[in-house]
Amino acid sequence: MKTLLMRNYNIRIPRQVVYNVLRDIDPEAMTACLRQTCKRRVFRTYGPNHVWSIDGHDKLKRFGIAVYGVIDAWSRKILGIFTHVTNNDPRHIGVYFLKLVSKFGGVPLKVTADHGTETGDVSMYQMYLSYHAGGITLEESYTRMHHTKSTRNQKLRLFGPK
Repeated sequence: MKTLLMRNYNIRIPRQVVYNVLRDIDPEAMTACLRQTCKRRVFRTYGPNHVWSIDGHDKLKRFGIAVYGVIDAWSRKILGIFTHVTNNDPRHIGVYFLKLVSKFGGVPLKVTADHGTETGDVSMYQMYLSYHAGGITLEESYTRMHHTKSTRNQKLRLFGPK
């Protein structure tokens, strides 16, 4: 409704005003609509180094600075922040991952990342190291890398909540 008013009539109205009007007109539909949009998924992690989430941060790209970060999903601790002129090169992201594995002395149980092309080397390293160092089967090592939608991955928050 808010988008419709803006697009067709060039009227800007706060979202809360639109919600209040729609709630007055059709309270049942508005309640159902709000209930449907607020479903949250349960994210389980069993401790430190269980899941590392890797993600790029593009807010500084217009200044020629590309940021890539890795966080521990359990503690939300930033394990590493890396800057370069690009965060789309799989070789760079793979090297960042190997640096963190070396620094922390081990491979996480699982790594989550979005479906970007830059995570190809990380996937390969995670599966290879899990297979050779973890004493697991090759099929099991494939489950140690999890690709998800970028909206479902843990975000790297560098500049506040936005």
